[in-house]
Amino acid sequence: MAEDKDSKTEEPTSKRLGKARNEGDVPQSQEVKSFAMLLAGLIVIGTMAPSVASQLAEFLTTFLERPHTIFLEVDNMASFVVNVALNVAVILALPIATFAFAAVVSGVAINGFL
Repeated sequence: MAEDKDSKTEEPTSKRLGKARNEGDVPQSQEVKSFAMLLAGLIVIGTMAPSVASQLAEFLTTFLERPHTIFLEVDNMASFVVNVALNVAVILALPIATFAFAAVVSGVAINGFL
């Protein structure tokens, strides 16, 4: 007679636990991940939002106040778009890195290092 998984009375051996971990069969808690991302969001908003907003406003003011000073020609359009994207990426790098760090830490907190 095959035993039902719920009727097992003994704890799994360390060998079985290790095998399950290697196969990626580990419990996941969506609540812990959600809490970590919420906490990261609060940190970003509370500490970084004012400086990020002022940096973005300073950089993007040219587009609103002096659009006539921006010379767009076919030859330099690609470099202009790349320049704008890189400047915005540099400004947003630390907040995005904070979210990435929170995601990694929450995964490690749940499962440990595999």
